[in-house]
Amino acid sequence: MSTSMRWAALASLLAAACGSATTPGQPADAGSSDVGAVTVDAPAATDVGGLPEDVPAAVDVPAAVDAPPPVADAGAPMRGHASVIPPTLRPMDAARLIVLGDSISAGTGASRRPALTYGGLLGANDAMRWPAAASLDLAARFGHAVPVVNVAVGGATTGSMRANQPAMLRTRLSLPVRGHSVVVITIGGNDLQLAIVAGDPVGGTLTSAISNIRQTVQFLQDPANFPDGTSIYVSAVYDPSDGEGFIQGCFFNLRLPTFVTGLDTWRARYVALGTEMGFGVIDALGHFHGHGHNFMHTDNPYYDRDDATGWFSDCIHPNDRGHHELRRLFFEAIDGAYRVTP
Repeated sequence: MSTSMRWAALASLLAAACGSATTPGQPADAGSSDVGAVTVDAPAATDVGGLPEDVPAAVDVPAAVDAPPPVADAGAPMRGHASVIPPTLRPMDAARLIVLGDSISAGTGASRRPALTYGGLLGANDAMRWPAAASLDLAARFGHAVPVVNVAVGGATTGSMRANQPAMLRTRLSLPVRGHSVVVITIGGNDLQLAIVAGDPVGGTLTSAISNIRQTVQFLQDPANFPDGTSIYVSAVYDPSDGEGFIQGCFFNLRLPTFVTGLDTWRARYVALGTEMGFGVIDALGHFHGHGHNFMHTDNPYYDRDDATGWFSDCIHPNDRGHHELRRLFFEAIDGAYRVTP
């Protein structure tokens, strides 16, 4: 098959996935709480593992536009992450954890849902799977159970999230709802896939994605919906190729260098919007480097000699370890254990 034919086939595959969005798999519980905060330090947890599950999904094309601010791309390869959390963003309590976004937030790749999804783990650690991570959940952080309300949908883009998931929250929570809400979101990977197929990885699709995220965050920050406020954290899109732009057996074995360079620009635009609107940006891009499908390549600049493990269950979804690491990133940002301020 020629390269152009493979591009066309990839475009058809992504377009076909538009109608395959699944319903959220996380249980809802919308009770409020006035229990005081109990601060628990968050030690690092380690483990490996994860079972394969599911396949990539992608849907529709985002709408709306927003004027892009000037941003700088990331520099040389580095290990670790640089999440950007506004200094004023540190919740003292949580009546609930709200999860929005795509198939990652819906739990694809986890061997047991909802318990081993990153949202499920963030609400309450699974002691059997992650015994060393007892303090890395919101129940430990705030001293009481924190119900999880998950309205994420597999295949979601920023556009479908904006169009559908606030309405789902309105129904599930009977808005307005009292009590402070912590909100976590993974979104943008499906937009970026479609942008690359269209040959415009950092152009109009990215501009539309930023506008869609802006409108979703505005809904979440509106006191008419959440009178006691929200603390919002959005994950940057990660790179399952470890910066190589190629994954054996995925995406028709195409080499996609614009995917790698585009990710840096997408992360920078997320940070710019988060700085403006006061939400945190979780650097999953930096943290997952060295744990994608090329994690075993010792000449890769992201190679992690101390933890050469893969965190993916299929071409793009995290396995159990990947969900655990996403939980860790979100928790550290919420807890204040790690923060790089703008």
